[in-house]
Amino acid sequence: MLLAKIKPYNLVQGVSVPVVKKVVRIVSGYFRNYGVCRDENLLHRLRKDFRERFQTWASLSHPNLAAIHFVDSLKFTLFQEYCESGDLREYIKQVSSEIEYIGIIRDILCGIVYLHTRDDPITHGWINPGKIYMKGKTAKLGEFGLSQLVSGFPNLVPSISVAGMTRWTCPEYFDEREPGLSTALGDVWSFGCTIFELTTGLMPYHQSKYDTQVLARITARVPPGDIKTQPFTSGQTLSANYIELMQNLIAQCWLPVTERLSSQDLLRQLNQGVRKLEKIVPVSITALMPVGEIFKHLIHYGIVDLTPNFNPSSIALLPFQLGGSSDVYAGYLYNNTRVAVEVGRPRADEVDAGKCNLLTAHELYVWSKCNHPNVIPLAGAIIFRRSIASVSPWAENGYFGNYLENKKDMSVEARLDICIHISEAISYLHGIGIIHGDIKGRNVLISGDGIPRITGFRQAIIVNPDNDLCFESFDSGYTWRWAPPEVLMEDSGKTTHSDVYSLGMTILEVITGDFPWANISHPRVLALMFKKERPKRPNDHIPSGNKWADLTWNLLMGCWDQNPMERPTAAEVRDELKEISNSLKEPGLLT
Repeated sequence: MLLAKIKPYNLVQGVSVPVVKKVVRIVSGYFRNYGVCRDENLLHRLRKDFRERFQTWASLSHPNLAAIHFVDSLKFTLFQEYCESGDLREYIKQVSSEIEYIGIIRDILCGIVYLHTRDDPITHGWINPGKIYMKGKTAKLGEFGLSQLVSGFPNLVPSISVAGMTRWTCPEYFDEREPGLSTALGDVWSFGCTIFELTTGLMPYHQSKYDTQVLARITARVPPGDIKTQPFTSGQTLSANYIELMQNLIAQCWLPVTERLSSQDLLRQLNQGVRKLEKIVPVSITALMPVGEIFKHLIHYGIVDLTPNFNPSSIALLPFQLGGSSDVYAGYLYNNTRVAVEVGRPRADEVDAGKCNLLTAHELYVWSKCNHPNVIPLAGAIIFRRSIASVSPWAENGYFGNYLENKKDMSVEARLDICIHISEAISYLHGIGIIHGDIKGRNVLISGDGIPRITGFRQAIIVNPDNDLCFESFDSGYTWRWAPPEVLMEDSGKTTHSDVYSLGMTILEVITGDFPWANISHPRVLALMFKKERPKRPNDHIPSGNKWADLTWNLLMGCWDQNPMERPTAAEVRDELKEISNSLKEPGLLT
């Protein structure tokens, strides 16, 4: 990218901070003597796009993103964090340490994961070593989206070249069905190209000199390089095992889009691979371990330490929401992003405080493995009032129960849609080997745009843990009204089948707006469950003789089957709900 006046400045915003001033050069003569084919609103549109794109960037805060301190769209100027070690393409030539090299790769991927896992996911669009800057030994993503921004205005900004960027672009970008669409999985492809360049010293499609030749190879589905036979000849010296790890990562990045890993899964794979190569002994977290030591291990295993980004003075003295075993506080990051801070509520004794931190650490570890639109993302963790606390995006509409309380007239279609989203989340969790263990309305949050998102991983279980981080065994507990009889009576352990039972209870909760077994005391509920009873049909909400209601009730009865093996899967529940919802559009099914 070619920009004018790139040099350090001192930008005063309370304190002096070294920055780089970047100015887009515009061909002013293009706007003289408008012709009939000249779009006089073109400059206005470019300014608007420039402002929106870079104000979004300026709102972000992450150690692996180059910060934007000020944007002036009128003058097409931005002030970016000054990274004294220059861009990665030049810096990598002097890297000889295997540890530093792997750290750079991890930094890049952490920055990408941060963008992709935001409440409103962001794609970078043009990841390559020239758009990654080095501050000391820390890699920072920069300039996301600028080449995309100007690609539609070539006459205005000839100073910014998009030529050559084709080499790092995914094949689906040129798909005739959605041309020019930047996606998170497209970023993953570009990340693979970046690793290839950093480890071989060769650009993607290095055999082809011209963009037209590169494009021909991309559309023919030719990979950017031969990762198995290409010698790794860049400045750093990597052992054969590390080279194999990089080759495996690159191969995952260059899979067809339907098979490509997400950036979060890729980061997990990188961390696991490095730990195996370094022969790291599995760490066992116990209730007696000091909170600082537990926190250190969580950060090492991929949880983001948000302490530098979190504004402790933004926390109120009293919690915003009291939970069964934890409290939720409203807080802010230093960039004014509102977040939820959840901390376990221990009793007075020190042993219980240690158990509380153990439970929170386990919850964070499981939660960190999730990446789905219907699961609240884990932003990171902090130590809050001498306890480990989770930090997650603030859900504007709060807990599901509060949301329904304010929307008592919600239609059947809208309620079924919420159930579909919840079922989709549970299906996703089961697909990646996680049992939630505590599905209920209380653990469903509603985002600002009305999307249900699962939270509450305190009782979750990883079916096949990778054993790199172990936890002292503990009683995870359960919530009576949503728990299946086999868990309450037989202590059989939680399974995907027990999750489906609780999912059925949560669907009932969504449709009726009330707890399962409403108006029945806890002891009486247990007695009914011991007799293998199931909730009675609430005819006010699921009326007999109504087609959609009959279909829904039959589905719930299947979820509550006394034989866990006979229950449907979460995916089957989701698909059945979709069919019921679609059938409501047919005449006569509402009555």
